[in-house]
Amino acid sequence: DNLRIFGKDDEFFVNYFVGVEDNRPVPVIEGICKWVVKPGILFNLIGELIEFSSIGIFHSKDELNLEIKSHLVNGKSKIHAMKVSGEDECRSYYDMGFMIYISAIRHIFDEIVFGFGNDTPSIIEGSNELVKFKWILANRVKEDE
Repeated sequence: DNLRIFGKDDEFFVNYFVGVEDNRPVPVIEGICKWVVKPGILFNLIGELIEFSSIGIFHSKDELNLEIKSHLVNGKSKIHAMKVSGEDECRSYYDMGFMIYISAIRHIFDEIVFGFGNDTPSIIEGSNELVKFKWILANRVKEDE
């Protein structure tokens, strides 16, 4: 009957909330690697690396890495995550500026499932007793290496 929003020292209630049911079909994305990761780890890293390049290259084989390549900086950073399913190796480019838009989910979910494939959209999913969240971001065209 209401939506409760809690902060460290705050408590708010939204007394009236009506959502609109979304009847659009959810795209089926196959052949992706899925990793369980803490959202704070993922979004803190994206926030740091976006200072050097807005395009991130997610790459996974035995571990999940976020690579950047710009005019001034090239490198990669390991993301502490656990692989739950998928291809042997996945690699795809994404605009991290769009990923930052949902970084507040770090305050809602303890863990999220981050999925991506070889030149496929990425999927971020989270759920708890109150919220079921699914977000899809189209991949970027591969940059010249």
